[in-house]
Amino acid sequence: MKVKKQNYDITLVNKLLILVLIVGSCLIGTAQETVSLTQAKQKLDQANLSIAYNAILVNQAKQAEKSSFTLDPTTVNLGLGQLNGAYADNSFGLIQNFQFPTVYSKKRNYLEQQTELALTQKQNIKAELDKQLELFFYDYEISEKQKQLLQFCDSIYAQAVTRQENRFKYGDINTVELGIFQQQRFFIYNELKQIEIDQNETQLNLQLLLNQSQAVIPKLPLDPLVMTTFEFELNNHPLLKVKEAEISVAEAKIENEKTRLLPSLTLEYANNSFKGTGSDDNWYNRSNRFHSIRAGVNIPLFTKARNDIQVLGLEHQANEQSYLIQELVMKQRIKQLENQIDQEQLLINYYQTKMLKPSVIFERIADQFEHGELNYIEFVTLVNQNIDQQNKFLQILRDYNSAVILYNYYKVN
Repeated sequence: MKVKKQNYDITLVNKLLILVLIVGSCLIGTAQETVSLTQAKQKLDQANLSIAYNAILVNQAKQAEKSSFTLDPTTVNLGLGQLNGAYADNSFGLIQNFQFPTVYSKKRNYLEQQTELALTQKQNIKAELDKQLELFFYDYEISEKQKQLLQFCDSIYAQAVTRQENRFKYGDINTVELGIFQQQRFFIYNELKQIEIDQNETQLNLQLLLNQSQAVIPKLPLDPLVMTTFEFELNNHPLLKVKEAEISVAEAKIENEKTRLLPSLTLEYANNSFKGTGSDDNWYNRSNRFHSIRAGVNIPLFTKARNDIQVLGLEHQANEQSYLIQELVMKQRIKQLENQIDQEQLLINYYQTKMLKPSVIFERIADQFEHGELNYIEFVTLVNQNIDQQNKFLQILRDYNSAVILYNYYKVN
């Protein structure tokens, strides 16, 4: 009785586990969204966290521009005691420092350049993410073609296994031959599982890019990629625009720092009482108030501004060198991509025009094996050779797509 109860419990647990797996798979199936590349780019603009973050930085920089005209704090002083003689008096005063107009204009220019830098950084992030999005989409398409190729090959080996099992019914079976076919199916199964893992990773990356809770599945097939052929100015590329904006910020920062060497103005207003005999031999009490205004010039005699300006000057030179290096790297990379695309285009054209379709080759191999023209070793060898050949073609196509996407990225204006 005890044993029966244990078996019953195990059966119940198994049923519950199966139910959970079924429900879970249904939920996963419904929590998916097939998205085209165009739709994905729209979602990227609307929901990507990096783009949203850079948009906040742009707004922050624009808001900071309003602080360009900011007066120094006003000093309020109060006095009480024997200020003018033996009698107690009181006084109060206001002191305000003013900068020359050029100080405020230099600061505003510096803040405006920072806003321009934030804008170019946002554009650069957008271009980078668009590039990454396309790479994910086209890589997913290649992996889907690899999966279809392996599934087709698996169907051929499955037919071969069935053929051997049918022969077994009549007492004629080659266990080595059957084992080889089953082994090949196992290898294909492993490769299909790896492709599934890679596709799941790509879906997660897309989900992260688009900031979605649902799994994102690229809508296939995609349009063939072509190189951008219009004329463009490399210095209009967002990445170089960022470098250019950094130079402008450094220049504006130097000019803003130089204003520390300029004098500033000080205005002071004083109001005080006086009790006693004044210089005019008249008697005054505390109800009489006396006013005065004074002006002064603040001269920065002791300051480290000159050294700070020299440091900023070196920073400016470093930014200029960084721009030249980035420009040179991009020009070199464009040439490399052009050569790579030309070579891979030739290989793709050869595969597409000179070679038979994979399905035709597989069918002929299977037909020859079926009619005894090939033994099982030759059959397996030819099938695997054709798989390798088609995988090489798909790898060339993957490299070609990546090169075209990168090339078009460098031509973004």
